[in-house]
Amino acid sequence: GDNNETGGDYYIHYFEEPEIPEKAGTRTRITANSIKFQYPEGKKHNAEAIMYDNIEQTLYIITKVYYDVCQVFCLPMSLDYGTELQTLTYVCDLGVKTDLGEDGKHGFHLVTAADVSPDGQRVIIKNHNNNLPNLSVLLLWEREGAESLRETLKRRPLQVNAYKEEWQGEAVCWLDSTTFYTTSDDDGEPPIYKYTNQYASAVEDVQATTEYGSSLVFHEGNLYIRKGEQYYSLRGEMLTVLP
Repeated sequence: GDNNETGGDYYIHYFEEPEIPEKAGTRTRITANSIKFQYPEGKKHNAEAIMYDNIEQTLYIITKVYYDVCQVFCLPMSLDYGTELQTLTYVCDLGVKTDLGEDGKHGFHLVTAADVSPDGQRVIIKNHNNNLPNLSVLLLWEREGAESLRETLKRRPLQVNAYKEEWQGEAVCWLDSTTFYTTSDDDGEPPIYKYTNQYASAVEDVQATTEYGSSLVFHEGNLYIRKGEQYYSLRGEMLTVLP
């Protein structure tokens, strides 16, 4: 957090994953632990994305910066830090506006969520769309061999074109190496979407399996509403086909 970079203490909270009760509405009390940390030189940053790499056994935090590069920091995961203050290590810069096209349409600078697949082979990061504030795009990196995550993130990512852009989409989580979930922090009851990639290296084969009544579709720089098989402009005009 720390949207305004005003300071205060930073913590990573963690706890053992609880068993999910079968009865809906059942509450379970858990005990959480905390790691108190700071950024190098005591600088303040706004950050909304944290991920864990099973291969390096390391936590990564990515800053959220408006119209500038984001920074990646890391901390080896340990259950023995206690109350001592830990200092993150700078890893690399992540992205500029033109990294995903000369027009900067899908460049990234506002990272809102990230996760590493359990096998450590894929990194997925949510980012706000430059042209449509508060809507998200989904970016994917694939690890090559035993390279460090730092080397992976240096490469230009792929865009998951099947991703249904979410308003305030600020959460993503891998289930396994080919399946992930996304959701948003929009008001009301935002759905959780499940994406399954049957062919791990082919991004175009990712498909959303959640059914829903209507959705927003981003096509060639414009936003449309889709309901069933019919498309509409944002003004409600029915379209025969997308322009």
